[in-house]
Amino acid sequence: MEEYIRIVMALLRGEMVEAEIERKTRLIRLLNPELGLINTRDPIPLWVAASGPRARALTAKLGAGWIATAGDVEAAVARDRRHAGALAGRQP
Repeated sequence: MEEYIRIVMALLRGEMVEAEIERKTRLIRLLNPELGLINTRDPIPLWVAASGPRARALTAKLGAGWIATAGDVEAAVARDRRHAGALAGRQP
């Protein structure tokens, strides 16, 4: 998941990036960026749907926004921010 996010975010910044496709490393980029059909000038924030502890830790490591579902939202946010931040070595 981390590698996929790295590749997508690089593409959205308008970069050419190495990616493994069909078991081969290839250089890829968005098609026809010169046409201006895709906005690569403005930063696009990253949000990750992170329900499990490893995904939450990755979200914290990447400094991404976090999407989760919970019955008691306030309690879940407080618990999971502490947990993910600790796993990533960052403050919540």
